[in-house]
Amino acid sequence: MGDRLKFERFIWFHRRVRYGRFPNAKDLAERFEISSRTSQRDIEFVRERLNAPLEYNAATRGYYYTDSAYELPSRWFSEENVMALALAVRLAS
Repeated sequence: MGDRLKFERFIWFHRRVRYGRFPNAKDLAERFEISSRTSQRDIEFVRERLNAPLEYNAATRGYYYTDSAYELPSRWFSEENVMALALAVRLAS
């Protein structure tokens, strides 16, 4: 259940950024009733792990994409799934 809630937060944040709403950590924390530190970690995850071209705009106090064509990955894989797939490919060859 926790991963689904995280994914929901990522989708909400992505849509807000995409539509030019300039969301920030406070908006995310209030919307999902999470701590501000958790919301900041979510934003860092989107930027660093999902390679989102996120930048902070001090004038609007929110985030925007430097590349308007960016989309979140459509598939999510756990580390265990990736390892199992790699092992299966190796065994099949």
